[in-house]
Amino acid sequence: MKKDQIIANALVQWLSMHINQKLDFAIINLPKMDVQTFFKAISEIEGFQQEEYSIALAGYDLNSTELRLCANAAGLDRIFDLADDFNSAGGWRNNRSKHKRIIALSVGRQPGVHTLRHFYTPSSKELAKACLSWALGRAEYTNISVQKKLLSVLENSSELENIITLEAIADYLVAWAINSENNPNDAPRKALPYLGLLYDPQLFADPGNIESKLISNLDMRNLIMDASPSLIHNKRRSILKINSAYFGRIRTLIPETSGQSFGIIRTA
Repeated sequence: MKKDQIIANALVQWLSMHINQKLDFAIINLPKMDVQTFFKAISEIEGFQQEEYSIALAGYDLNSTELRLCANAAGLDRIFDLADDFNSAGGWRNNRSKHKRIIALSVGRQPGVHTLRHFYTPSSKELAKACLSWALGRAEYTNISVQKKLLSVLENSSELENIITLEAIADYLVAWAINSENNPNDAPRKALPYLGLLYDPQLFADPGNIESKLISNLDMRNLIMDASPSLIHNKRRSILKINSAYFGRIRTLIPETSGQSFGIIRTA
């Protein structure tokens, strides 16, 4: 699944969590999403009464006619109104008898956003956690129990909130899926750099310790980022000295002969 499709599903996941409690929603400064995926996913929300909704999608390079075609293709042919700007959404709110409920989404910040100040709006962290919640419902990310545990930790850990954003999680899930083609077990570990973390082959060694290992990983990353060039250089020299001493000791224990050399075993 592509990044823009994951983002669309994450937005619908967040909407589905609040759609029975609020009338109007506004989500701004978003990355690009796949509009067709968005409409398809929102049509599958249980109890979604499409005829009650007017939807504005601003900054998606689609005009109102094209949005209507996308909605119809997803089975949303009874959406009350569609627009490609926020000014329309602000006007809808002043005509509540016709526009009972409103959803307004935008790429970046769009003109007319001030008219939506009374709409219900999520925080960045809420959207990131909604993306993780969506992934927890997908077999490709949860077939292996320890990987499901990882997603749950990322969703719920207060210590890791600073690395969790909607885009970062979407990038992480894309990388995870790509790496799964070669090694499903290692895929989520290899994708860790997309969260700004270091690859950790021992992440799943103790399933009950995943959160603490991720926190230690984050601390190490911060240490590396804050370290001076001279400190990094000195650490590198220390590691090289340790390696040199270790392999020198190994060489004394395995003498070279005409039929055997260090690192190579030959048979007759």
